[in-house]
Amino acid sequence: MITAIRSDSLITERQRQVLIDIYESFRKENSAEDEQTSQNAHPRHGSDTDDEPPLPEEFLAALEPFAATSNNGIVTQETKEG
Repeated sequence: MITAIRSDSLITERQRQVLIDIYESFRKENSAEDEQTSQNAHPRHGSDTDDEPPLPEEFLAALEPFAATSNNGIVTQETKEG
């Protein structure tokens, strides 16, 4: 996966690094969840509250040309006309 990201000539170096950082953070998060599950923990499903933390500032900065962020840190798609 990382090899494909690094070899993509259609994205900038900064975009490559952001994708790699996000990918590695997902893998790290899933690894931690696997460890927790293996210790007889039960993952949460269908939580009624939206308790996910906002995206880190460096990810928001990388998404800025493509998205608008609300006050609570949730990124939404932004369209540009013209």
